[in-house]
Amino acid sequence: MALELLRELKPGKGPIRIPELGSKYPNAVLRGRLAEMAERGLLELEGDRVSASAAQRLKLALFAVENGAELDSVGRAMDWREFEDFAEEILRNMGFKCVKHLRFKGKSRAEVDLLAIGPLFSLSIDCKRWRRANEGGILKAAEAQRKRTEELGEWLERTGLGRAMGMPNGAILWPVVLTLLEQGIGVKGGVAIVPILKLRDFLMRADPSSMAP
Repeated sequence: MALELLRELKPGKGPIRIPELGSKYPNAVLRGRLAEMAERGLLELEGDRVSASAAQRLKLALFAVENGAELDSVGRAMDWREFEDFAEEILRNMGFKCVKHLRFKGKSRAEVDLLAIGPLFSLSIDCKRWRRANEGGILKAAEAQRKRTEELGEWLERTGLGRAMGMPNGAILWPVVLTLLEQGIGVKGGVAIVPILKLRDFLMRADPSSMAP
């Protein structure tokens, strides 16, 4: 049911009525399950109207995967702009200044999904739309983000834009791969692999001096 809801409760669409869900479940069963999901914070249920915020859609996605939905199907149901928007909202609420889709000139032209500038350290974030979550893919993404972040740091210092945006020279710029999935959590080659729903916890316990969360 979570995957069905992801497909129907599209960003910006607003609430929809329960009959519009077109669910295969009998009405009484459907209403009962929706009520349970609302109690878990996965959606909002008011009368016969159902809605979900960006944060709730991410929770629905995780719930769908945990209950056997195919990763590929969940990925296609998500609008990944809201993935980045949700990450930006968390970071701003924790005191970071954010720049989305920052393009820069390193060894070649490149882009980071999200640059988050904080008072103690900054983050260069790659938001991944995982279709398959194997160790090899995670390591490859982490290494690419490490190199990209090194070039970004050099560019920010060389152009002076880092200081203009509030980054002191020599400040730590930490590469992060932000995911929807729970797999691969930790630090891989100096790159933090963080599920988006644990981003707040990660930021609260991150230790930039040791480069370990």
